[in-house]
Amino acid sequence: MIRRFNPDLAILNLHRVVTEEEYTRSINKPMMLTESRFEALIGEIRRHCYPLSLSDALKQMDSGQKLRPGSIAVTFDDGYCDVYQRAYPLLRSYDIPATMFVTTGVVDNPQHYLWWDEVDYLCANEAMDSILSAETGTEETRRARDCITRLREDRSEASEGRVRRVFGGMPQRERDRIVGRIRQEASASVPRARLMLSWDEIRAMSDMFEIACHTVNHPRLSRLSSGEARREIGDAKLRIEQETGGTCRGLAYPSGDFSDDVVSVARSLGFDYAVTTRFGNNKRNADRMRLARRDAGYLYAGDRFSPAYFHAVLSGATDWLRGGDSVRKAGSNSDQREMQPAGVNYSKDGTNDPGARPLVVHVVHHLTVGGLENGLVNLVNRLPQSACRHAIICLTDYSDFRERITTTNVDVHALHKRPGKDPKIYLDLWRLFRRLKPDVV
Repeated sequence: MIRRFNPDLAILNLHRVVTEEEYTRSINKPMMLTESRFEALIGEIRRHCYPLSLSDALKQMDSGQKLRPGSIAVTFDDGYCDVYQRAYPLLRSYDIPATMFVTTGVVDNPQHYLWWDEVDYLCANEAMDSILSAETGTEETRRARDCITRLREDRSEASEGRVRRVFGGMPQRERDRIVGRIRQEASASVPRARLMLSWDEIRAMSDMFEIACHTVNHPRLSRLSSGEARREIGDAKLRIEQETGGTCRGLAYPSGDFSDDVVSVARSLGFDYAVTTRFGNNKRNADRMRLARRDAGYLYAGDRFSPAYFHAVLSGATDWLRGGDSVRKAGSNSDQREMQPAGVNYSKDGTNDPGARPLVVHVVHHLTVGGLENGLVNLVNRLPQSACRHAIICLTDYSDFRERITTTNVDVHALHKRPGKDPKIYLDLWRLFRRLKPDVV
Protein backbone atom coordinates (compact mmCIF):
# COMPACT_ATOMS: atom_id res chain seq x y z
CA MET A 1 0.00 0.00 0.00
CA ILE A 2 2.77 2.45 0.96
CA ARG A 3 4.92 1.95 -2.11
CA ARG A 4 2.04 1.84 -4.54
CA PHE A 5 -0.34 4.48 -3.24
CA ASN A 6 1.74 7.01 -1.30
CA PRO A 7 3.72 9.28 -3.68
CA ASP A 8 4.13 12.03 -1.04
CA LEU A 9 6.79 12.48 1.64
CA ALA A 10 5.88 11.14 5.08
CA ILE A 11 7.82 12.62 8.00
CA LEU A 12 7.65 10.51 11.15
CA ASN A 13 7.72 12.35 14.51
CA LEU A 14 9.12 10.60 17.62
CA HIS A 15 10.46 11.75 20.99
CA ARG A 16 11.68 8.89 23.20
CA VAL A 17 12.51 5.16 23.10
CA VAL A 18 12.30 3.69 26.61
CA THR A 19 12.22 0.43 28.53
CA GLU A 20 8.94 -1.25 29.46
CA GLU A 21 9.48 -0.20 33.07
CA GLU A 22 10.02 3.45 32.17
CA TYR A 23 6.95 3.38 29.95
CA THR A 24 4.76 1.93 32.69
CA ARG A 25 6.00 4.39 35.30
CA SER A 26 5.72 7.61 33.27
CA ILE A 27 2.67 9.83 32.76
CA ASN A 28 4.12 10.97 29.42
CA LYS A 29 3.32 7.80 27.45
CA PRO A 30 2.14 9.72 24.34
CA MET A 31 5.76 10.78 23.81
CA MET A 32 7.25 7.32 24.25
CA LEU A 33 7.77 4.09 22.37
CA THR A 34 9.14 0.99 24.03
CA GLU A 35 12.22 -0.64 22.50
CA SER A 36 10.19 -3.54 21.11
CA ARG A 37 7.64 -1.24 19.50
CA PHE A 38 10.35 0.93 18.01
CA GLU A 39 12.18 -2.06 16.54
CA ALA A 40 8.93 -3.36 15.02
CA LEU A 41 8.31 0.08 13.54
CA ILE A 42 11.70 0.59 11.93
CA GLY A 43 11.79 -3.01 10.76
CA GLU A 44 8.58 -2.39 8.84
CA ILE A 45 10.00 0.87 7.46
CA ARG A 46 13.13 -0.93 6.27
CA ARG A 47 11.15 -3.71 4.59
CA HIS A 48 8.36 -1.76 2.93
CA CYS A 49 9.30 1.94 2.72
CA TYR A 50 12.14 4.04 1.35
CA PRO A 51 13.79 5.79 4.31
CA LEU A 52 15.98 8.79 3.59
CA SER A 53 17.17 11.84 5.48
CA LEU A 54 14.82 14.79 5.61
CA SER A 55 17.36 17.10 3.95
CA ASP A 56 17.94 14.63 1.11
CA ALA A 57 14.20 14.22 0.57
CA LEU A 58 13.67 17.98 0.37
CA LYS A 59 16.63 18.40 -1.99
CA GLN A 60 15.06 15.87 -4.34
CA MET A 61 11.72 17.65 -4.16
CA ASP A 62 13.34 21.06 -4.74
CA SER A 63 15.24 19.77 -7.78
CA GLY A 64 12.02 18.57 -9.37
CA GLN A 65 12.78 14.87 -8.93
CA LYS A 66 9.92 12.59 -8.04
CA LEU A 67 10.28 10.83 -4.73
CA ARG A 68 9.90 7.08 -4.78
CA PRO A 69 6.44 6.17 -3.47
CA GLY A 70 6.74 5.25 0.18
CA SER A 71 9.53 7.75 0.95
CA ILE A 72 9.76 8.46 4.67
CA ALA A 73 11.99 10.61 6.90
CA VAL A 74 12.37 9.83 10.62
CA THR A 75 12.67 12.71 13.10
CA PHE A 76 13.08 13.01 16.89
CA ASP A 77 12.22 16.09 18.97
CA ASP A 78 13.83 17.54 22.11
CA GLY A 79 17.02 15.48 22.43
CA TYR A 80 16.50 12.68 24.97
CA CYS A 81 19.52 10.53 25.85
CA ASP A 82 17.53 7.31 25.35
CA VAL A 83 17.60 8.09 21.62
CA TYR A 84 21.37 7.62 21.76
CA GLN A 85 21.11 4.60 24.05
CA ARG A 86 18.30 2.71 22.29
CA ALA A 87 17.21 4.24 18.98
CA TYR A 88 20.61 5.07 17.50
CA PRO A 89 22.02 1.49 17.59
CA LEU A 90 18.88 0.13 15.93
CA LEU A 91 18.84 2.85 13.28
CA ARG A 92 22.47 2.07 12.47
CA SER A 93 21.79 -1.65 12.21
CA TYR A 94 18.86 -1.03 9.85
CA ASP A 95 20.75 1.77 8.00
CA ILE A 96 17.96 4.31 8.51
CA PRO A 97 18.99 7.99 8.71
CA ALA A 98 17.16 10.40 11.02
CA THR A 99 16.97 14.02 12.14
CA MET A 100 17.28 15.21 15.75
CA PHE A 101 15.71 18.56 16.69
CA VAL A 102 17.68 19.63 19.78
CA THR A 103 16.45 21.86 22.63
CA THR A 104 19.84 23.34 23.49
CA GLY A 105 18.98 24.82 26.90
CA VAL A 106 18.28 21.45 28.53
CA VAL A 107 21.26 19.83 26.81
CA ASP A 108 23.50 22.53 28.28
CA ASN A 109 21.91 22.17 31.75
CA PRO A 110 21.02 18.50 32.35
CA GLN A 111 19.51 19.19 35.80
CA HIS A 112 16.78 21.29 34.16
CA TYR A 113 13.93 19.17 32.79
CA LEU A 114 11.33 20.26 30.28
CA TRP A 115 8.08 21.10 32.05
CA TRP A 116 6.32 17.79 31.36
CA ASP A 117 9.34 15.89 32.69
CA GLU A 118 9.28 18.06 35.82
CA VAL A 119 5.60 17.17 36.25
CA ASP A 120 6.43 13.48 35.73
CA TYR A 121 9.10 13.81 38.42
CA LEU A 122 6.59 15.50 40.72
CA CYS A 123 4.05 12.70 40.27
CA ALA A 124 6.63 9.98 40.94
CA ASN A 125 8.02 11.45 44.17
CA GLU A 126 5.77 11.83 47.18
CA ALA A 127 8.44 14.03 48.80
CA MET A 128 7.46 16.69 46.27
CA ASP A 129 3.96 17.06 47.79
CA SER A 130 5.12 20.02 49.84
CA ILE A 131 5.63 21.99 46.63
CA LEU A 132 1.96 21.76 45.73
CA SER A 133 0.62 22.06 49.28
CA ALA A 134 2.57 25.27 49.83
CA GLU A 135 1.14 26.83 46.67
CA THR A 136 -2.48 27.19 47.83
CA GLY A 137 -3.17 30.64 46.45
CA THR A 138 -4.44 29.78 42.99
CA GLU A 139 -7.12 27.58 41.53
CA GLU A 140 -4.65 26.10 39.05
CA THR A 141 -2.37 24.83 41.83
CA ARG A 142 -5.26 23.30 43.75
CA ARG A 143 -6.41 21.51 40.63
CA ALA A 144 -2.87 20.27 40.04
CA ARG A 145 -2.62 18.90 43.59
CA ASP A 146 -6.01 17.21 43.29
CA CYS A 147 -5.08 15.62 39.95
CA ILE A 148 -1.80 14.24 41.29
CA THR A 149 -3.55 12.89 44.40
CA ARG A 150 -6.14 11.14 42.22
CA LEU A 151 -3.40 9.77 39.99
CA ARG A 152 -1.69 8.12 42.96
CA GLU A 153 -4.99 6.53 43.98
CA ASP A 154 -5.94 5.48 40.44
CA ARG A 155 -3.04 5.05 38.00
CA SER A 156 -5.21 5.01 34.88
CA GLU A 157 -4.81 6.54 31.43
CA ALA A 158 -7.61 8.98 32.20
CA SER A 159 -5.88 10.14 35.41
CA GLU A 160 -2.56 10.56 33.61
CA GLY A 161 -4.26 12.52 30.83
CA ARG A 162 -5.95 14.75 33.40
CA VAL A 163 -2.58 15.68 34.96
CA ARG A 164 -1.06 16.50 31.58
CA ARG A 165 -4.07 18.56 30.62
CA VAL A 166 -4.18 20.54 33.86
CA PHE A 167 -0.50 21.46 33.78
CA GLY A 168 -0.55 22.02 30.01
CA GLY A 169 -3.52 24.39 30.39
CA MET A 170 -1.98 26.44 33.21
CA PRO A 171 -0.91 30.02 32.60
CA GLN A 172 2.78 29.82 31.80
CA ARG A 173 3.84 31.90 34.81
CA GLU A 174 1.95 29.62 37.19
CA ARG A 175 3.47 26.53 35.65
CA ASP A 176 6.96 28.07 35.63
CA ARG A 177 6.65 28.87 39.34
CA ILE A 178 5.71 25.28 40.26
CA VAL A 179 8.37 23.84 37.94
CA GLY A 180 10.92 26.23 39.43
CA ARG A 181 10.13 25.03 42.94
CA ILE A 182 10.48 21.41 41.83
CA ARG A 183 13.94 22.22 40.50
CA GLN A 184 14.90 24.11 43.65
CA GLU A 185 13.75 21.37 46.02
CA ALA A 186 15.20 18.58 43.92
CA SER A 187 18.61 20.25 43.67
CA ALA A 188 18.73 20.41 47.46
CA SER A 189 18.29 16.64 47.71
CA VAL A 190 19.79 13.96 45.48
CA PRO A 191 20.93 14.62 41.88
CA ARG A 192 18.33 13.62 39.34
CA ALA A 193 18.80 11.20 36.49
CA ARG A 194 20.02 12.73 33.26
CA LEU A 195 17.30 12.73 30.61
CA MET A 196 18.83 14.72 27.77
CA LEU A 197 21.67 14.05 25.35
CA SER A 198 25.16 15.42 25.91
CA TRP A 199 26.99 17.21 23.12
CA ASP A 200 29.46 14.30 22.93
CA GLU A 201 26.54 11.92 22.29
CA ILE A 202 25.07 14.28 19.71
CA ARG A 203 28.38 14.42 17.85
CA ALA A 204 28.72 10.63 18.06
CA MET A 205 25.33 10.20 16.35
CA SER A 206 26.14 12.54 13.46
CA ASP A 207 26.90 9.62 11.13
CA MET A 208 23.18 8.72 11.16
CA PHE A 209 21.53 11.91 12.44
CA GLU A 210 21.20 15.36 10.97
CA ILE A 211 21.26 17.76 13.94
CA ALA A 212 18.65 20.51 13.72
CA CYS A 213 17.06 23.18 15.96
CA HIS A 214 14.22 23.02 18.50
CA THR A 215 14.97 26.42 20.17
CA VAL A 216 16.76 27.06 23.48
CA ASN A 217 13.95 26.63 26.03
CA HIS A 218 11.05 25.06 24.09
CA PRO A 219 8.66 28.07 24.38
CA ARG A 220 5.39 28.72 22.56
CA LEU A 221 6.90 30.84 19.80
CA SER A 222 3.67 32.55 18.71
CA ARG A 223 3.37 34.10 22.19
CA LEU A 224 6.80 35.74 22.00
CA SER A 225 7.75 39.05 20.45
CA SER A 226 9.74 38.89 17.22
CA GLY A 227 12.90 39.74 19.14
CA GLU A 228 12.32 37.02 21.73
CA ALA A 229 11.54 34.44 19.02
CA ARG A 230 14.68 35.46 17.15
CA ARG A 231 16.82 34.92 20.27
CA GLU A 232 15.21 31.53 21.04
CA ILE A 233 15.71 30.24 17.50
CA GLY A 234 18.93 32.05 16.57
CA ASP A 235 20.82 31.27 19.79
CA ALA A 236 19.94 27.57 19.49
CA LYS A 237 21.06 27.50 15.85
CA LEU A 238 24.38 29.15 16.76
CA ARG A 239 24.93 26.77 19.68
CA ILE A 240 24.34 23.70 17.51
CA GLU A 241 26.71 24.96 14.83
CA GLN A 242 29.39 25.69 17.45
CA GLU A 243 29.16 22.20 18.91
CA THR A 244 28.78 20.18 15.69
CA GLY A 245 30.85 22.24 13.27
CA GLY A 246 28.12 21.99 10.63
CA THR A 247 25.33 24.22 9.35
CA CYS A 248 21.98 23.91 11.12
CA ARG A 249 19.36 24.00 8.36
CA GLY A 250 16.18 22.69 9.99
CA LEU A 251 13.78 23.87 12.70
CA ALA A 252 10.95 22.17 14.59
CA TYR A 253 8.40 24.57 16.10
CA PRO A 254 8.02 23.64 19.80
CA SER A 255 4.56 22.15 20.39
CA GLY A 256 3.89 22.83 16.70
CA ASP A 257 3.11 26.43 17.64
CA PHE A 258 4.06 29.23 15.22
CA SER A 259 2.76 32.29 13.41
CA ASP A 260 3.54 34.12 10.19
CA ASP A 261 5.97 36.34 12.14
CA VAL A 262 7.76 33.25 13.49
CA VAL A 263 8.06 31.84 9.97
CA SER A 264 9.54 35.16 8.79
CA VAL A 265 12.08 35.07 11.64
CA ALA A 266 13.07 31.50 10.78
CA ARG A 267 13.52 32.36 7.11
CA SER A 268 15.64 35.40 7.95
CA LEU A 269 17.92 33.24 10.13
CA GLY A 270 18.71 31.04 7.14
CA PHE A 271 16.66 27.90 7.80
CA ASP A 272 15.88 25.80 4.74
CA TYR A 273 12.84 24.09 6.27
CA ALA A 274 10.68 23.87 9.39
CA VAL A 275 8.39 21.08 10.61
CA THR A 276 5.08 21.34 12.46
CA THR A 277 2.88 18.87 14.35
CA ARG A 278 0.15 18.98 11.68
CA PHE A 279 -0.76 15.40 10.81
CA GLY A 280 -0.28 14.40 7.18
CA ASN A 281 2.09 13.83 4.29
CA ASN A 282 3.82 16.46 2.14
CA LYS A 283 3.30 16.98 -1.57
CA ARG A 284 6.10 18.25 -3.78
CA ASN A 285 4.82 21.84 -3.58
CA ALA A 286 4.39 21.80 0.23
CA ASP A 287 5.54 24.95 2.05
CA ARG A 288 9.03 24.08 3.30
CA MET A 289 8.48 26.18 6.43
CA ARG A 290 5.22 24.42 7.34
CA LEU A 291 5.92 20.73 6.75
CA ALA A 292 3.48 18.20 8.23
CA ARG A 293 4.52 15.15 10.25
CA ARG A 294 2.91 11.94 11.47
CA ASP A 295 3.26 11.29 15.20
CA ALA A 296 4.49 7.75 15.81
CA GLY A 297 1.85 7.20 18.50
CA TYR A 298 -0.87 7.20 15.84
CA LEU A 299 0.75 4.33 13.92
CA TYR A 300 -0.30 1.76 16.51
CA ALA A 301 -3.64 -0.03 16.66
CA GLY A 302 -4.34 0.14 20.36
CA ASP A 303 -1.46 -1.37 22.33
CA ARG A 304 0.09 -3.39 19.54
CA PHE A 305 1.95 -2.71 16.31
CA SER A 306 -0.06 -3.85 13.30
CA PRO A 307 1.76 -3.64 9.93
CA ALA A 308 -1.55 -3.33 8.06
CA TYR A 309 -2.71 -0.47 10.26
CA PHE A 310 0.73 1.18 10.02
CA HIS A 311 0.58 1.15 6.21
CA ALA A 312 -2.99 2.46 6.17
CA VAL A 313 -2.15 5.41 8.45
CA LEU A 314 1.11 6.25 6.71
CA SER A 315 -0.55 6.24 3.29
CA GLY A 316 -3.15 8.78 4.46
CA ALA A 317 -6.06 6.36 4.09
CA THR A 318 -7.17 6.89 7.71
CA ASP A 319 -6.59 10.64 8.09
CA TRP A 320 -10.32 11.20 8.51
CA LEU A 321 -10.13 9.22 11.79
CA ARG A 322 -8.36 12.15 13.43
CA GLY A 323 -11.52 14.20 13.43
CA GLY A 324 -10.16 17.14 11.46
CA ASP A 325 -6.78 17.25 13.20
CA SER A 326 -4.98 16.70 9.90
CA VAL A 327 -6.48 19.86 8.45
CA ARG A 328 -6.39 22.15 11.46
CA LYS A 329 -4.78 25.52 10.86
CA ALA A 330 -1.05 25.89 11.26
CA GLY A 331 -0.04 26.86 14.75
CA SER A 332 -3.45 26.21 16.26
CA ASN A 333 -2.53 23.22 18.42
CA SER A 334 -1.64 23.56 22.07
CA ASP A 335 0.56 21.93 24.67
CA GLN A 336 -2.53 20.01 25.77
CA ARG A 337 -2.98 18.57 22.29
CA GLU A 338 0.66 17.58 22.00
CA MET A 339 0.62 15.74 25.31
CA GLN A 340 -2.63 13.81 24.81
CA PRO A 341 -2.42 10.07 24.20
CA ALA A 342 -2.61 9.11 20.56
CA GLY A 343 -6.10 8.92 19.13
CA VAL A 344 -7.92 10.00 22.31
CA ASN A 345 -10.13 13.05 22.73
CA TYR A 346 -10.87 14.06 26.30
CA SER A 347 -13.87 15.77 27.80
CA LYS A 348 -13.43 18.41 30.48
CA ASP A 349 -13.47 15.90 33.31
CA GLY A 350 -10.70 13.86 31.69
CA THR A 351 -12.81 10.90 30.58
CA ASN A 352 -13.08 9.72 27.00
CA ASP A 353 -15.69 11.78 25.17
CA PRO A 354 -17.58 9.52 22.72
CA GLY A 355 -19.07 12.54 21.00
CA ALA A 356 -15.63 13.74 20.01
CA ARG A 357 -14.99 10.61 17.91
CA PRO A 358 -16.33 10.42 14.36
CA LEU A 359 -19.24 8.04 13.75
CA VAL A 360 -18.74 5.58 10.90
CA VAL A 361 -21.95 4.03 9.56
CA HIS A 362 -21.64 0.82 7.51
CA VAL A 363 -24.55 -0.03 5.20
CA VAL A 364 -24.92 -3.70 4.16
CA HIS A 365 -27.69 -5.77 2.62
CA HIS A 366 -27.84 -8.43 5.36
CA LEU A 367 -25.46 -9.01 8.28
CA THR A 368 -24.91 -12.76 8.11
CA VAL A 369 -22.10 -15.18 7.26
CA GLY A 370 -20.25 -13.96 4.16
CA GLY A 371 -16.95 -12.59 2.90
CA LEU A 372 -17.94 -8.91 2.89
CA GLU A 373 -19.67 -9.24 6.23
CA ASN A 374 -16.69 -11.03 7.79
CA GLY A 375 -14.41 -8.22 6.58
CA LEU A 376 -16.77 -5.66 8.10
CA VAL A 377 -16.77 -7.38 11.49
CA ASN A 378 -12.95 -7.62 11.47
CA LEU A 379 -12.70 -3.91 10.62
CA VAL A 380 -15.04 -2.89 13.44
CA ASN A 381 -13.26 -5.13 15.96
CA ARG A 382 -9.72 -4.07 15.06
CA LEU A 383 -9.94 -0.33 14.58
CA PRO A 384 -9.00 1.39 17.90
CA GLN A 385 -12.10 2.37 19.85
CA SER A 386 -10.44 5.65 20.79
CA ALA A 387 -10.41 6.67 17.11
CA CYS A 388 -14.03 6.26 16.01
CA ARG A 389 -17.50 4.84 16.74
CA HIS A 390 -19.44 2.42 14.54
CA ALA A 391 -23.03 1.68 13.58
CA ILE A 392 -24.26 -0.90 11.09
CA ILE A 393 -27.40 -0.52 8.98
CA CYS A 394 -28.83 -3.70 7.45
CA LEU A 395 -31.21 -2.99 4.58
CA THR A 396 -32.98 -6.29 5.32
CA ASP A 397 -32.04 -7.97 8.63
CA TYR A 398 -29.21 -9.52 10.65
CA SER A 399 -28.53 -12.96 12.10
CA ASP A 400 -26.66 -14.12 15.21
CA PHE A 401 -23.52 -13.38 13.16
CA ARG A 402 -23.69 -9.96 14.84
CA GLU A 403 -22.48 -11.65 18.04
CA ARG A 404 -19.01 -11.80 16.47
CA ILE A 405 -18.72 -8.05 17.03
CA THR A 406 -16.61 -7.67 20.16
CA THR A 407 -16.29 -3.87 20.11
CA THR A 408 -18.65 -2.31 22.64
CA ASN A 409 -21.51 0.09 21.84
CA VAL A 410 -21.93 -0.85 18.17
CA ASP A 411 -25.60 -0.40 17.22
CA VAL A 412 -27.00 -2.66 14.50
CA HIS A 413 -30.19 -1.47 12.75
CA ALA A 414 -32.47 -3.56 10.49
CA LEU A 415 -34.73 -1.73 7.99
CA HIS A 416 -36.57 -4.91 6.82
CA LYS A 417 -36.58 -4.04 3.13
CA ARG A 418 -39.21 -5.95 1.16
CA PRO A 419 -38.10 -8.16 -1.77
CA GLY A 420 -37.68 -6.41 -5.10
CA LYS A 421 -38.19 -2.66 -5.41
CA ASP A 422 -39.16 -0.99 -2.14
CA PRO A 423 -39.31 2.84 -2.47
CA LYS A 424 -39.99 3.16 1.26
CA ILE A 425 -36.43 2.00 2.02
CA TYR A 426 -35.05 5.36 0.84
CA LEU A 427 -37.22 7.27 3.30
CA ASP A 428 -36.34 4.87 6.12
CA LEU A 429 -32.64 5.20 5.35
CA TRP A 430 -32.86 9.01 5.19
CA ARG A 431 -34.64 9.17 8.55
CA LEU A 432 -32.06 6.91 10.18
CA PHE A 433 -29.17 8.98 8.79
CA ARG A 434 -30.86 12.12 10.17
CA ARG A 435 -31.04 10.51 13.59
CA LEU A 436 -27.53 9.00 13.66
CA LYS A 437 -25.75 12.01 12.10
CA PRO A 438 -22.80 9.96 10.73
CA ASP A 439 -19.44 11.51 9.88
CA VAL A 440 -18.62 8.81 7.33
CA VAL A 441 -20.88 6.35 5.49
